[in-house]
Amino acid sequence: AGRPATAASGAAGQSGDGVEYLLFDRQVRVDQASSQYSRIVTRLVNPAGVEHQSQITIGFDPEKDRLAIHSVTVRRGSQSFDELSLGRVEVLQREAALEKGVLDGALTFHLVMRDVRVGDILDYSFTIERREAEWGDRFFSDFSTRWVDPVARAHLRILTRSQMPLYVLDQSGQK
Repeated sequence: AGRPATAASGAAGQSGDGVEYLLFDRQVRVDQASSQYSRIVTRLVNPAGVEHQSQITIGFDPEKDRLAIHSVTVRRGSQSFDELSLGRVEVLQREAALEKGVLDGALTFHLVMRDVRVGDILDYSFTIERREAEWGDRFFSDFSTRWVDPVARAHLRILTRSQMPLYVLDQSGQK
């Protein structure tokens, strides 16, 4: 996904990483567990975009999460390529805090795409279902509304039971 914006962000329409986000769609269902569906569609506008987007990594905790990759498609003109079948898929175990003696068991889905070029459109989607006994049916998350790279359309949908309250906190610091 894209990175949050900073004061040094470029003007609208200019891509900091060579990527234009055409769609960032996130849908969350909260019940006994939370399911977060994400679909990200990007256009690679220069070699930096190809470098940044030729690999997809998604972190998850196998103790609490179930990851489902729905599709990874590269569109080039009228052609479409299924990178889940063409690319190299790995599940990596990375212990980020190993030097501090902390083992968390987190895994990373890692896809190296076979052939990605400037001008390609990358369209991928996945769902992470999470169960956390200590949180019960409570849920918290964040959704960025400021990006370094241009975002044509961002969509957020949250589904909860009718009796479950939903609280939204704006952390932008703007009034």
